[in-house]
Amino acid sequence: MKKLFYLLTVLWIVSCNTDINLPKDAIVVDFSRPQKPLIPFWTATGFSPAEIAETPQMKQVLKEVGALPNKGISYIRPHYLLNLVAVEGLKTQNPTYDWSRLNAVLDEIVGNDLRLIFELMGTPSNQLDKTAGTFDKNFQEQTGGATTDFDNLEDENQIHLWKKFVTDLASHLEARYGVETVRSWYFETTNEPDLDIFWKYDIPTFLNYYDACSEGLKATDDQLRFGGPGTANDLQPIFKELLQHCDTGTNFFTGEQGVRLDFISVHMKDDPYDMLQRELETVDYIRTNHPKFADLPFFNDEADPLAGWARDFWWRKGAWYAAFVAQNIDVHQKKLIDSAKVNYTIQSNDHTFMGNWHARATHALLFNPTDSTEYRLIPKPVFSVMNLIAELGDTYVDVEIPKKMERYFGVMASLKGKDSLVLMVYNKTDFDPNTHDWNVDMPEPTTEQRKLMQKQHLKPTLVLQNLPFDSFSTTQYQLDANHTNPYEIWVEMGNSPYPSDVQNKELLKVSIPTKIPVVESETSNDATYTITIDLPSPAVSFLVLERK
Repeated sequence: MKKLFYLLTVLWIVSCNTDINLPKDAIVVDFSRPQKPLIPFWTATGFSPAEIAETPQMKQVLKEVGALPNKGISYIRPHYLLNLVAVEGLKTQNPTYDWSRLNAVLDEIVGNDLRLIFELMGTPSNQLDKTAGTFDKNFQEQTGGATTDFDNLEDENQIHLWKKFVTDLASHLEARYGVETVRSWYFETTNEPDLDIFWKYDIPTFLNYYDACSEGLKATDDQLRFGGPGTANDLQPIFKELLQHCDTGTNFFTGEQGVRLDFISVHMKDDPYDMLQRELETVDYIRTNHPKFADLPFFNDEADPLAGWARDFWWRKGAWYAAFVAQNIDVHQKKLIDSAKVNYTIQSNDHTFMGNWHARATHALLFNPTDSTEYRLIPKPVFSVMNLIAELGDTYVDVEIPKKMERYFGVMASLKGKDSLVLMVYNKTDFDPNTHDWNVDMPEPTTEQRKLMQKQHLKPTLVLQNLPFDSFSTTQYQLDANHTNPYEIWVEMGNSPYPSDVQNKELLKVSIPTKIPVVESETSNDATYTITIDLPSPAVSFLVLERK
């Protein structure tokens, strides 16, 4: 009797366990699991300084960024926009403005259907014929410029003047681009005010400046959104003081308690999992100390692997950087938005700088050595992958990844309407760029990193269960060392500083996401589809299943 009971129990377990015959180490993607909203939060980028948007190279980049499908990037965040403004007689009732340079840059951005994260950063000239600024070699710290009425914001008269300037700026923007367009932008404080290369005054002066920005925008339109502070380091005194000021402090202009704060922004450059932990600690501080701000939109608008945009790092040239972006999206959607319930609204890869293969840039910029007016712009994998990420659906289902792999491997399984599924599968070699001194170049992987790539080469079997359609086509795109990798082709061409027309055409062709043959696929009668992917380290693969 006991044997019969044992046999019946085993048969019942087998009949109930649909995974009993799955391949070893298979990754199950079950589309009957609850669907969760997938709202694009990753659609922003930035550059410095704003004036490079006057160059033909940056104009081309903005055009290509604006042309990404489904507005794959929709927000642009330039530094030093206000250096492009000149005004005489600001202290009078009828100042005279020259907005022409600012207009030209904003026209390029808006004309490509892009929106602004508008930093109220820079020093307007008080001479109509001069609007230039000079910078350090990496276009970060402003080292000089035209004379200005804002040479000492510790002077309260200049704080009042700044409010007037911001009001005039907002009125000009709405008159030129329309009220609804400008309301769709975000206005932000100056960049990284916890660093003295960007903010040279004390914290009380920053709070006065914040109030001047806020009230200046309100004087034109109280629906214009303003926040910050976009600090470079976690939970700095200036970050805490701003939250305290906006919560219970005294408004410099109105005398009221508290100042509006429409969003909170930080900069945390790190490995996605370490970045996530730091963001959660900041959110916990906000929830504990300022609960009224707990549900505000939260931005990480410089969510990069590492500081130092111009340094020579090998992982910026190929698939690792693309895999970093993919993992950052996956981790933040699942762990920050859905698990921690954070109103995570903007994640920006600050990477539309003008640089070579090594730089934190979406494109490699190559100049003709004999004629600096001639150039080539080659999209790198970190830009190419945005074409595919932009095709993710509007919902997704959870996929369980073995703990031992989750620091470098993941699957985002999205549903796009009723007729297609888009799966983003990534393998990001598990090393942390932040363990390296960002002031020191790393043009090639270390021996340890190469060994890690070999060790982490994966061939995962994906078992797709409960598909929403019976008959479908499958397309696979891949970015790795051998696919969608123009840098390697450029090296094979001889590292030409300025590729020929034929070579340039080939490099542009290679930058388009590569379709590869679908390997070892089969469909069973129970709406289950099995596919094995050859996923080198690093790599990103996209599977697109479309109903026939």
